[in-house]
Amino acid sequence: MIYPDLEEAKKIMKFGDYGVIPVCRELFADQTTPIEVLRILKNVSSHCYMLESVEDSKQWGRYTFLGYDPILELTCQDHELTIKTGMTITKKIEHPREYIREILAENRSPKLEGLPTFTGGFVGYFSYDYIKYSEPSLRLNARDEEGFKDVDLMLFNKVIA
Repeated sequence: MIYPDLEEAKKIMKFGDYGVIPVCRELFADQTTPIEVLRILKNVSSHCYMLESVEDSKQWGRYTFLGYDPILELTCQDHELTIKTGMTITKKIEHPREYIREILAENRSPKLEGLPTFTGGFVGYFSYDYIKYSEPSLRLNARDEEGFKDVDLMLFNKVIA
């Protein structure tokens, strides 16, 4: 069964300001572990992830989230923003925040009853050096030995929970 069906998705789009509508199909996979699924996804996409959920102070979370084949990549290093979708855009910026917010707004989705809390979005990291965008008075002059980007995010719309 697919939820929501086409008619329900049309209603949601009509009455909400959403860029995407999550669609769910339940599959029974009680004999397959998340690690096995991740191994399969690595053969499908060079970019995939696995996140484990945690609920309050419980020892185990309810979900493992796996995603693959991002629709967009956003990186920023020393005020140079790069966005890859099928084409690549690179520009000098003051702060990546506005671009991140714009992409999130364009891909806003409703929370639907019965679906997991995460149905797609950005996955990645903000490095320690990201602080330089919010606090330009800081002089971060340590040598970058690790080579991390200031921001490295991928936008996923294919999620297995």
